[in-house]
Amino acid sequence: MLVRRIAALFVIVLGAAACAALPQRLLSPSVENAQVRVARLAPGDTRVRLVLTVHNPNPVDLVVDALEATVVVEGGQLATGTLAAPATLRAGVESRVEIDARADAAAVVGAIERVAREGRARYEVSGVAYVQGARFALVRRGELPVGGFTGLRP
Repeated sequence: MLVRRIAALFVIVLGAAACAALPQRLLSPSVENAQVRVARLAPGDTRVRLVLTVHNPNPVDLVVDALEATVVVEGGQLATGTLAAPATLRAGVESRVEIDARADAAAVVGAIERVAREGRARYEVSGVAYVQGARFALVRRGELPVGGFTGLRP
């Protein structure tokens, strides 16, 4: 009888240990804020820096292995880029992630023309983050008044 109880207890302990060892399903991080800054504006070499504020809802830090992003302004693609430097998304808080992107000079001029015509800058930053073997889609959409986009008041 004692042997059966010990065996049952052993099975319960092994089962609990196995459950504890199962990997957690990671929740998708979310982009809380996005900023675009022109880093270099020269014929044939226009670069922008995307600065994302990303919230990690998980109870563990996440290491971003790679990230690819696209910036669209007023419906036209402005730039595409990749992770500027390794990034760790701290558990339960917001972290800063920077992306280096290249833009075609014609795309920049087109975006400026569309923004001037519309009086606002509707934007979307979208992409894919690769985190510890998992793939997460990231999207942030918003709208800025012309003054917010150019630093001038409309």
